[in-house]
Amino acid sequence: MTSISSDPHKYCYGPKGFSVLMFRTKALRKLTLKPVTTWSGGMYVTPTMAGSRSGAVIAGTWAAVMKFGRKGFVQKAKKLLTAASNIRRELSKIPEIQVISNHDSTVVSFTSKHFNCVALNDMMA
Repeated sequence: MTSISSDPHKYCYGPKGFSVLMFRTKALRKLTLKPVTTWSGGMYVTPTMAGSRSGAVIAGTWAAVMKFGRKGFVQKAKKLLTAASNIRRELSKIPEIQVISNHDSTVVSFTSKHFNCVALNDMMA
């Protein structure tokens, strides 16, 4: 694995729009920098094509992380993983459904040859 991304707004209660991309090495991260040499304000280097963004989402995410701390996030992760496991277990009891995500993750994937899974998903929401 060379990198991993995370969206703190999903499970960390940070404001939407903040994402984290972590790299195994500094050399890999350097490959993502985008220098802009034609900007009227001089040399500008940003870690993304999107450029700079408001610091509010960064501050909001930092505040959420500080509020819950490591222990709080571990508790939330356990609850989420347990819920996903319970959903997989219950779905697997239905003969017309085939669960296709049997791993420790919050992603629950399933399919069926008998009915429209997209319609089922809409009814579950």
